[in-house]
Amino acid sequence: IENIGRRIFVPGSKIHVSPSKAQELSSYGAIEGDLLISRSGTVGEVCVVPPSLGEARFSTNVIRVRFLDATKLPQYLALLIAGSPIVRLQIRRLCKGSTRVFLNQRILSSIMFPIPPASEQDRILSVVDFAASEADAIAVAIAVDTRRSVALRRSILKRAFEGRLVPQDPNDEPASVLLDRIRAEREAAPKKKKRRSKKPKAEQESLDL
Repeated sequence: IENIGRRIFVPGSKIHVSPSKAQELSSYGAIEGDLLISRSGTVGEVCVVPPSLGEARFSTNVIRVRFLDATKLPQYLALLIAGSPIVRLQIRRLCKGSTRVFLNQRILSSIMFPIPPASEQDRILSVVDFAASEADAIAVAIAVDTRRSVALRRSILKRAFEGRLVPQDPNDEPASVLLDRIRAEREAAPKKKKRRSKKPKAEQESLDL
């Protein structure tokens, strides 16, 4: 389930089984083009199995949908499950009422999916993927500019403390000399005597008794 993102297959896994166990779980195989849907916890996160996955098995926390026709339909359904308000509302409504949100095959089969012709699916996917790539590029640019602004702020502060931010008058007293003089004046100043606080009147009376 950790491999399923929002329309993204996250590679890598810490869970492995032996070849004999894999053979025993052969009915849980995941192959290229399968739609994998998280059914508990992060309900509704979905991805399509990529061609580079190799032999793999999915866990009981995942629903596998396999298609008879290898078209764009898996990617389009992944888009609907991940982001369509119509589909997401149905998932929330149908999964409501239990202590833990859980998606099962009965609920999945009862969801109404708006499916346009294949050509329209291709066009929608192209537009969404282009917008997503643009958003990713903007996010990268923002991250780069943020790091650059932090470095620039540090550089400005460093120059300010070094007195190199604006042109300096050579006749001005260096900051180091000023700080040394202030320190010397503080050390030479007479120490103030601490005044002893007077005891409260009630305490004096009790002592007199």
